[in-house]
Amino acid sequence: MLPASKTYGGLIDRLGLGKASLVFAGISAAIVAVVLLSPQWLAPLIPSSVERELGDALVGDFGGRFCDTPKGKAALAKLTRSLDDNPQDLQVEVANIDMLNAVALPGGKVLLFQGLLSQAKSPDEVAGVLAHEIGHVRERHVMQGLLRQMGLAVVLGGFDGSGGSTINSLLSTTYTRDSEREADDHSLKALKQANISPVGAADFFNRLASMDGSRDLKDRQARTMASYTSSHPLSDERRKLFENAVVKGSAYKPALTADEWQELKTMCAQDKDVKAGWGFDIE
Repeated sequence: MLPASKTYGGLIDRLGLGKASLVFAGISAAIVAVVLLSPQWLAPLIPSSVERELGDALVGDFGGRFCDTPKGKAALAKLTRSLDDNPQDLQVEVANIDMLNAVALPGGKVLLFQGLLSQAKSPDEVAGVLAHEIGHVRERHVMQGLLRQMGLAVVLGGFDGSGGSTINSLLSTTYTRDSEREADDHSLKALKQANISPVGAADFFNRLASMDGSRDLKDRQARTMASYTSSHPLSDERRKLFENAVVKGSAYKPALTADEWQELKTMCAQDKDVKAGWGFDIE
């Protein structure tokens, strides 16, 4: 008449700990797979108007840090038109921040940081980076990333803080690398259509490779491990990708004239009203 003893609970005791663990692991894997894959289907369903409102709310005027001079904006607009068939859908800005970077944000917003322009040796380098960020916009990678991160935060919320954040980072960077490769492919196609040489982008990634050390990774296993733990493909691999796209004998044209390149590169210095930096000091 006494109830049977319980070790783990009714369902687990009936199945056995081993079988129950396999069942729960399978269910968990299925949920994580749905979270990782569903943003690719959901992102295109989000109206562009909603994404633009989200981008406006996130970015605004960037605290007055967007650089603006007539000739500089004209050069930037020309560069954007050469790389995309529908530039009216994009808002490309130069932010007065000394950071070697560029980002794509919701609503077709692309920010080139002044640090990138300062370090660039030619407008062709900037063209390759800009085309890459436009690729993120056209492939809806930004919304995919936001949806995926929100989903993973919910699914992995049961883990302890360090374990959950580590797993979240590893899972999300896998898809970030895929997105980066798609954006690189988009950049190559855009440069080809605009008849701009990929050499500039290759030179840019060559300098990045010397900075991040990927050019010095000779051991195949070390390169493989580095690529798996990086949010981007190795800079040295990306250099080779753009170098291999160069067509010998092609009559490439510069992305901008010398005067236009100078106006774009010095736009922030010429804009006396633009604010500088992040607006706070980092110790």
